[in-house]
Amino acid sequence: MVRLTETETIVFDWLNGDIRTLRRDYERVRAKPVPDGAEWLHVGGVGVLRFAADPMWHPLLPLGRSAERSEAMRGSQPLARRFAQPLIRPSATFSPRGEAESRTVGEPSLRTTAIVYFHGGGFIVGSPLTHADIATELVRHTGLPLYSVDYRLAPDHPSPAPAEDGLAVIRHLLGEGFSHILLCGDSAGGAIALSVEATLSDDLRKHVIGVASFYGAHGLLDTNSLIEKGSRVDGTDRACVARYFLAAGGDAYSIEALARPSAVPVYLIAADDDPLRDDTLILAQAMKVHGRAVTLDNVVGENHGFLHHQPHYARAAAALGRFAAWVGALTSK
Repeated sequence: MVRLTETETIVFDWLNGDIRTLRRDYERVRAKPVPDGAEWLHVGGVGVLRFAADPMWHPLLPLGRSAERSEAMRGSQPLARRFAQPLIRPSATFSPRGEAESRTVGEPSLRTTAIVYFHGGGFIVGSPLTHADIATELVRHTGLPLYSVDYRLAPDHPSPAPAEDGLAVIRHLLGEGFSHILLCGDSAGGAIALSVEATLSDDLRKHVIGVASFYGAHGLLDTNSLIEKGSRVDGTDRACVARYFLAAGGDAYSIEALARPSAVPVYLIAADDDPLRDDTLILAQAMKVHGRAVTLDNVVGENHGFLHHQPHYARAAAALGRFAAWVGALTSK
């Protein structure tokens, strides 16, 4: 239940509610303001909300240390004037054995790289506006432009429709001069980002420098975390999760479909108090079995959706700071 005013509340019936009503109410309650410069575009036949690269970002500022970054931003000169030379970061990823390994992806940089983002919402609700806060913080932490995909929603458009929309956006961005793509998403959007990477042709995959999923949803119904922590009110119990995946045609988002060999490195964020935590932990282990370079950040004391609590929430900011450091290594190769 969400209280809008003293006399008006909205109850989300995630299990039995009409999906179109859920979409309308979710958008009404969850839509976030967007920063100046953000704009709606129609690219490759798909709507996207574009978040411009942060003009105040500079790699000499420590990633993930928001207070210091904010303090520097309050200086009298623009950062681009005060820091003339970029910092070249170490460029290493790590194998499942913890050994450093190299991967040839050309020469990604801030000018040639874009984030393609997929919002959460159980595959059935949500939009770039409901997750604009996370998108804004990703841009602030990484310095990269971000394209948030207004992908088609289930059950009207089950898999592979969202991945097809993502593919259309990737093709458009490559045609516009970007040569390196970072796929990213949260919850259901994390599963979609991974499914996009899994379905790419070799010719397109060489342009993807990484894929990230934040507390992803992969349809596991018998995990300890779901049984112990699932909440009907939050729409994260076994019955609700089953509904989402039935609507989405969820096989494409399963562990079996996504844990496959690929040279593209993976970054996973799990929330330790999340009913869907074990989806991410099991995915990470399965990917490592297949030789994937996987970085796993299990954030203790947090629940599903905790990245919405930024920018004033220290754990969320720290988690995105660690992610941004990983991105920094990729974009400095």
